[in-house]
Amino acid sequence: MRLNGSGGVNKSSPVGFVCGTKGDSVCFFLHKGVELSLGQIVRIDSGERSFYARVVNAESSSTLGTIEQLREAEGKESFGPYSDFRRVEAVLFLEKRADKVRSPTFNPSYKDKVFAADETDCAVLKLSGDLQMGQLRSGEQLLGSAGINVEAIPLMMGMFGMTGSGKTNTELILNAQVIDSSPRTVALIFDFAGQLLDGKGIKPQRGLKDHPLFPSRIQFYSAREGKMTIGLHTLTPEKLLTLFPDIGLPQFRLARKLHKTLGNTWIENAREAYAAEGPAGVGQLAQYKNKAVIDALLLKLSSLSHDLFPPSDYSFIDSISKNICEGTSCLVDISGMSSDDQNKVTCLAASTVARQYKRMWEENYGEWQKLPTLLITPKKRMSFLTRTSQKPYSLTSP
Repeated sequence: MRLNGSGGVNKSSPVGFVCGTKGDSVCFFLHKGVELSLGQIVRIDSGERSFYARVVNAESSSTLGTIEQLREAEGKESFGPYSDFRRVEAVLFLEKRADKVRSPTFNPSYKDKVFAADETDCAVLKLSGDLQMGQLRSGEQLLGSAGINVEAIPLMMGMFGMTGSGKTNTELILNAQVIDSSPRTVALIFDFAGQLLDGKGIKPQRGLKDHPLFPSRIQFYSAREGKMTIGLHTLTPEKLLTLFPDIGLPQFRLARKLHKTLGNTWIENAREAYAAEGPAGVGQLAQYKNKAVIDALLLKLSSLSHDLFPPSDYSFIDSISKNICEGTSCLVDISGMSSDDQNKVTCLAASTVARQYKRMWEENYGEWQKLPTLLITPKKRMSFLTRTSQKPYSLTSP
């Protein structure tokens, strides 16, 4: 690619040539007068294959040695002809062979020519989709729209970046597109930082409350309003596996004994007996004698926050599950909670919705097919997409 006299670009010319490869990393020398940007997509033609890579680093140097460069900079010594050059590093992400595009199976060879991506490459990569995220930029040129097809949402997908790199803005755009496509798609959004409703930290400041479908297609839950509670009576021993991933099998068996004996009030009664008589009191309720196991289980049950887990039959998570299945997205603001309670809410809500999808798949396949494709987003700590339109899946805690 050459800059023409008017500052334009000759797309038919290469921007450089490969000088080395290792795994999915490619290095190439950049031709004089060519400008690239970090993050820009380049195409590398290698025989019958074309590789696509993303520019991740660049460096500038010369053919002089370090000592010679210092002498040249100080003007103490003059040297004969030498060259300066730019070396660019890129990471391979796709390979095209004939009409098939797939993950790279190999890497380019030395001196293979490198080209900046153009409109033709954008069409080859098929970057447009139902959920439009923005425009693909190559330098200063916009090549076309970029997005995600609902049918192509993978089982799990991460979005990572440094502070200020645009994760929150990208997430707002993605969730807005999901809401636009409802009830075909639906979102379960956990906001750890309290930014998504009002768009705090975004310029201009616009959040999901500014979405035209917010009143009808988004249900907002906030810990600050005191209405986000999970009643102790709704907690079964099976849910303890989600709340406490490190719970042991003996503790789980004891929890099932207590639940079978005491019913929905098993946690309250067990904590009262433990406070009054210690492990012996709980042991009498469940006909159980292992003091160490009783202590370990009651230590976990006693750690449940009274504000988040009051003694009641109501759980806002049931409301979330119902709304999700009906095509209403849910924004859960947990910014005012402790990190431990944030993890409990996130894991319990996500796993409850996942189990509901799985239960529908097992018991009523026809109705399961009508469920919307679900996007679960734990904002700030991790963001991932979960495909629910092909088969059941399992979730891990963020």
